[in-house]
Amino acid sequence: MVTISMAAATVLAAASFYASHRLIAENTRQTQTAALAAFERHVDFESRALIRMLEAMARNAFISNALVDSLGRDQYLAPFLRDQEFPGDWKGTLWLVDFKGRPIASNKAGSDFPYAHSAVLRSALSSGRQQAEAFQDARLLVIATPVVFPPTRSIEGAVLAVMDLASAMEDNAALISSGNCFRLVVGGAGIKVPHDCAVSTDEPVLSDTLALSGALAQLNPRLELYVQQGPRFSMLGIYALAYLAVIGAVFLAVLWASRRLAAQIVDPLARVTDAANTIVRDNRLDLRVAAEGRDEVGRLAKSFNQMVESLQTAQARVREDINQIKRAEGKLKALNTVLEQRVAERTADLEKTIVDLDKARDAAERASRAKSEFLSRMSHELRTPLNAILGFAQILRMRGAAVSADERDQHVGQIEKAGWHLLELIKELLDLSRIEAGTMLVSREPVPLRRLCAECIELLQPLARAAGITVIDRTVDVEPLAALGDNTRLSQVLMNLLSNAVKYNRQGGSVTLTLNAVDSDWVEIGVADTGRGFTAEQLRALYQPFNRLGADRATVEGTGIGLVISKRLTEMMGGRIELATKEGAGALFTLRLTRAQPIDEAQAPPQQVPAPPALTPRVMRTVLSIEDNPSNVDLLESVLSERPDVKLISAPDGPTGLELANTRRPDLILIDIGLPGIDGYEVCRRLRAREDLKATPILALSANAMQADIERGRAAGFDDYLTKPLDVRLFLSHVDRLLQGGAA
Repeated sequence: MVTISMAAATVLAAASFYASHRLIAENTRQTQTAALAAFERHVDFESRALIRMLEAMARNAFISNALVDSLGRDQYLAPFLRDQEFPGDWKGTLWLVDFKGRPIASNKAGSDFPYAHSAVLRSALSSGRQQAEAFQDARLLVIATPVVFPPTRSIEGAVLAVMDLASAMEDNAALISSGNCFRLVVGGAGIKVPHDCAVSTDEPVLSDTLALSGALAQLNPRLELYVQQGPRFSMLGIYALAYLAVIGAVFLAVLWASRRLAAQIVDPLARVTDAANTIVRDNRLDLRVAAEGRDEVGRLAKSFNQMVESLQTAQARVREDINQIKRAEGKLKALNTVLEQRVAERTADLEKTIVDLDKARDAAERASRAKSEFLSRMSHELRTPLNAILGFAQILRMRGAAVSADERDQHVGQIEKAGWHLLELIKELLDLSRIEAGTMLVSREPVPLRRLCAECIELLQPLARAAGITVIDRTVDVEPLAALGDNTRLSQVLMNLLSNAVKYNRQGGSVTLTLNAVDSDWVEIGVADTGRGFTAEQLRALYQPFNRLGADRATVEGTGIGLVISKRLTEMMGGRIELATKEGAGALFTLRLTRAQPIDEAQAPPQQVPAPPALTPRVMRTVLSIEDNPSNVDLLESVLSERPDVKLISAPDGPTGLELANTRRPDLILIDIGLPGIDGYEVCRRLRAREDLKATPILALSANAMQADIERGRAAGFDDYLTKPLDVRLFLSHVDRLLQGGAA
């Protein structure tokens, strides 16, 4: 009973001591956790304020502009930076550097630039992102923030902050509770606050990673709490512990004496039995039995341990072999997966390449066929009028004087008709090439549509009367409407639609022209005919160049590219051409254009200025022709023979022409543009530079028929500009007017 009582007293005393110790430990733990959290919040607040300050300076337009303007750096940046201080308890130096990392200004006069931190600075300047690094066992913290110039988004420099982290931590001693020691770990090294803190262990009691901002987060900052050498117990506690220790020792001695005999025999055997059962049940081959003494029980335990070690070694070898096999199988599966993926990728790339090559080949073949078809059609259209010209010319030469006057007039008429057709074809080819090349210029200005329709109807009437077609104009009573477009090109498009409606109409048919406003944004001009209409097959080839949809087998004249040009010109003016047709019931072409504000149409139509009459043969006039082509000179002599009072002299090049102009003083000078040596523009400029020839009228005759060529000729000083082939009547009217002193 005494033993039992002593054991009970010992247990109660130990339980009471353990409970009090646990309570003290828990209170201490809570106090330490609160201190760590308070210190962590403070460090987090200060670091975020620092990052915001650096980023604000990096985004400051004043700083970026001063960095770009090298003349204003010393004048503006140095005073500005001297006024900058670190937030809160942070201590350190601020630097401004240029885009090459060279120091410009500091907030502390006389400070040496920290070239040891150039790597951090170069990394920030090259990457365009804020960089941070710790130096000298984390005592120094360096942050480099790039400065971006907003207009160009280029990096013009950086703000470099070098902070004494240890000093900043020491200034926060008020946050450190008695008996605590903090360590701030930055970049793998740490500093203690205070530095003389003696800790009871090398392991922190509490540790937490700081959620800092920007580049500081890359350093994985961590705050650790240590405990100083543990507090000493009071003497009363020591006596109580000693008393408990004595009682425990007596109790243990009694227990030891009572269990000694059993411990020598029964317990070792029980341990061996328990160990064997555990090994079999849980496969615990790492389990060992204490082998004490040299008696039979000790030797039995040693033998048992040796057997278990042998089993453990064998099992480890088996496991290693299994692991090697599994690793080999994993590598093989990975290689198979990579191989299958590469084969699939190569197969997909090969299939894509084959598809792309097929598409490219098909596109090239289509382009080649289209080019060949275009050249074939163009060759056909060019050869047709040339056949008439050359054929009738050869007939006239072969028959000579045997050709009657009527037959000669008929042949000459056919030659002239084919020539004008060839000229019209060339003009349309030039228009088409300029459209395809993107050099065709069209204006977009308000065009009065009623007047445009009236002018086109007037031009169409002769063709319609000759074909027996009735033209119905329903635009007269329509409200004044205007559209955005180029007046000349819009007239060209409408005349093409109207002339096609006449040419491809039936005998005794009609053409109806309408005009109406669709809504506030669009207007429509309609051209309806009573012809044959279009089949579905013809509609598919409607806008192919030189494809006349079977009309080339009839007697209807045409080039086959007018409708193509009309469609492209309409689209360039922001509109479109629509077609409604039914085979055998005519067609309706609708020209849809952007609506514009109406303009005043109450203007008198342009009056036709009659050509001046031929000169009376009272005074002989001299005309100088500067032309290098003998055939063109012969043509001019034949044409001017219609004016008996005009004498033609010619020069084959520019210098000879200038000399004849100086010696003969002609009344009119005709100049070809493409002359050998110096061109016609330069000849005209030299003639205009002479006072005695400045007032002499000069007429350009050239095969350069582009609008830019005509404008260049007028700028060079020509009174007028005629293109080849010549319209003889128009040419004679210009000659008569210029010889009589008429303005161009």
